[in-house]
Amino acid sequence: MIGLRPTDVHEDAKQSSSQLPSVELQEDVPTPVVAGGPPDGGYGWVVAGAVSTLNCFTWGVAATYGVYLAYYLTSKEFPEATSLDYAFIGSLNFSVAMAIAPPATILTRKFGKRPVMITGVFAQAGGFVAASFAKRIWQLYLSQGALIGLGIGLMFIPSTAVLSQWFEKKRSLAQGIASAGSGIGGLIFGFATQPMITNISLGWALRITGIVVFVTNM
Repeated sequence: MIGLRPTDVHEDAKQSSSQLPSVELQEDVPTPVVAGGPPDGGYGWVVAGAVSTLNCFTWGVAATYGVYLAYYLTSKEFPEATSLDYAFIGSLNFSVAMAIAPPATILTRKFGKRPVMITGVFAQAGGFVAASFAKRIWQLYLSQGALIGLGIGLMFIPSTAVLSQWFEKKRSLAQGIASAGSGIGGLIFGFATQPMITNISLGWALRITGIVVFVTNM
């Protein structure tokens, strides 16, 4: 554009810009709403009841270790054991159940909830049955401590995401119902365990508990 003056270029630019179509910006564009969502009821209450039952026969049963602890401390069932050993077994139970959360989550994503939870059922029930045959304190560590804790973790961790798929507005109520199972289980087994130990034996109290948790959790 040799020979053109700056004023000519400026005027041409103004004319070109005036010929461009005007574009109006649209504000407040509505966000698409995804249809559907959690049903907030219906069969979801059955699911909440199932999770409550699971908590009853996992954490509820685990909460009754205090009954076994009282018996261990007074019966000298394991002469080489100290009170610290028995206390550590109860702590190991809860620690393993929580520490298994990352592997349980990975396994659930890879294989699904059902295989992982069924493995947990066998582990928890097997822990009680194995504890009934324990003769040394280290065997009690592995059975009533680690194995039962492993089973509880493999069942509990996959179940934590279930209720959110069924409830949104009533999720707090559903979670409350599910959590109540732990207290109910602790109450039931707390009253039942001591009579079984006294009237039958420690071994059969553990075996019966193992059979009950296996049948109910399956």
